[in-house]
Amino acid sequence: MFNRKQPDRPTGPQPRRRVNRQIPGGQPFVPGGRQSAVGGDRQRQVRQRGAGTGANPAFSYYASRSQAEVNLGREANQNKAPIRRLPSRLQRLRGQAGWLVAAVILAGLGIFQLQLSTTPKMVVLASSSVTPFLQDVSVYQRVAHDMFDASAMNRNKLTVDSMTISKRLEAQFPELQEVSVSMPLLGDTPVVFIKPAEPAMVLAARNGSFIIDENGRALAAVNSNTSTAGLSIPTVTDQSALDVKLGQQVLPSTATAFVSTVVEQYKAKQIGIQSMVLPAAAGELDVYVAGQPYYVKFNIQDAGKGDDMQQIGTSLAVINKLRTDKQLPGQYIDVRLSGRAYYL
Repeated sequence: MFNRKQPDRPTGPQPRRRVNRQIPGGQPFVPGGRQSAVGGDRQRQVRQRGAGTGANPAFSYYASRSQAEVNLGREANQNKAPIRRLPSRLQRLRGQAGWLVAAVILAGLGIFQLQLSTTPKMVVLASSSVTPFLQDVSVYQRVAHDMFDASAMNRNKLTVDSMTISKRLEAQFPELQEVSVSMPLLGDTPVVFIKPAEPAMVLAARNGSFIIDENGRALAAVNSNTSTAGLSIPTVTDQSALDVKLGQQVLPSTATAFVSTVVEQYKAKQIGIQSMVLPAAAGELDVYVAGQPYYVKFNIQDAGKGDDMQQIGTSLAVINKLRTDKQLPGQYIDVRLSGRAYYL
């Protein structure tokens, strides 16, 4: 029996056999790696390293891969950006606490600014020389205080009824021609402006003499406590048996204005007025000329309708004509019809 002699195996470094398996697409197959151009470069680097050191190519290949290229799971998760958690409800409330505190403070300041004091400041819209019938300012202030204090709504700038307060003061004090209430923008003290009524005439009525203002209201009774010495106002005698009361509307404002205009125009023409009378006949004014036996009849029923100056101008023209002609009417001059004059 013949024994086949086994060939001697060479000792020492063995030449590395090259295995180049191809995969579809033409790229070499790298175990455990990604098939790409980057994988091909990595395979060539492994072959070069194995040829120089005689190490196992597969071991060199796996040892040379970086941690970034191998998906090891835990390390990859550690490299990810941390998840940002949404702020909790408590944290959001803490962040908004500053705005809430500021809003509460502003609301408190707003409520405080809306409050009103019940003691107003009084302002008189006239000089003391033309207010002989005006009472002490403290009297009006005390009454206005009671009106503000009577209702909780009158202690707030948004709900105060300033119009009602003004009307009540005008009704209670006839010597006040106009009253207005103003609210301050800053502060809590309301301001009450009072305009005193200006006297227009003295009316001698059946129950006494009264001072009448421009609006025809009775301001005050003429007595020992009321002096009219410093007032340049005419006296008109009422023959209609009217009982006058303080604060009452005695004459229309157009009638008082007509009387004042007659006085001014006659004074400008240097014609004196002895007296003025409101006869029982409604809507008539009789003006007695000083030093003459006659008087002039005016129509005050339609006073203020545009023919006031025409009546007055007609009467002045007739008086001047009679003086020039040296004629005197026996009783009166009647100019009540617009544009016409009669004398008797």
